[in-house]
Amino acid sequence: MQKTDYFILKEKYQSVFLKNNIESADFDWICCEITGKNRSLLPFTNFTDSEKLKIEKAIEQRLKHIPLGYIFNKTNFYGFDFEVSSDVLIPRIDTEFLVEKLIEEIKTRKTNVSVLDIGTGSGAIAVVVSLLTDAKVTAVDISEKALKVAKNNAIKNNAKIEFIQSNVFENIKNRKFDIIVSNPPYIETAEIEHLDSEVKDFEPKLALDGGEDGLENYM
Repeated sequence: MQKTDYFILKEKYQSVFLKNNIESADFDWICCEITGKNRSLLPFTNFTDSEKLKIEKAIEQRLKHIPLGYIFNKTNFYGFDFEVSSDVLIPRIDTEFLVEKLIEEIKTRKTNVSVLDIGTGSGAIAVVVSLLTDAKVTAVDISEKALKVAKNNAIKNNAKIEFIQSNVFENIKNRKFDIIVSNPPYIETAEIEHLDSEVKDFEPKLALDGGEDGLENYM
């Protein structure tokens, strides 16, 4: 049986991925994203010339340790699709646990609960909470570029959120909220250079650097 393009390319890059400490599953992720095919169909797939070029270009980027989210400018969080860019952190799975607990808390309270999301980044927390509860959500971030991404994600997911550019409470003084949620930078400045290259070289330092002791944003 003749090998399909999928197997030919996979054999070509399998050892390269291993050598660069990159999960082989990322190859399948790239192929699925570019071809639009389900992973189970990939072994039977031959690629068009255009698809081959796009796959190999994406592989070259991945071999430089650029995260998949930044290669395709998208990720999935809590079952929803989000735009991401180098201006925001890629939402983590552990943040889904935070959102789950937040939703549980909101549902134990009165209706029309007001929630403030500080340092919203991509808007992942704010969008999911807005979509899955009846809470009135306000999201702030110091970064204008991050807010642009967050606003796009709100529009894309039809979430109603009030966005404000603010350094924590600076531009929302004298306002009260029932719940405040935040996942602020907590990494010590000196430790950033010791992080994996996928984090330190590509994710925004503004969203990573928690100051000398990592607690700058907790004071």
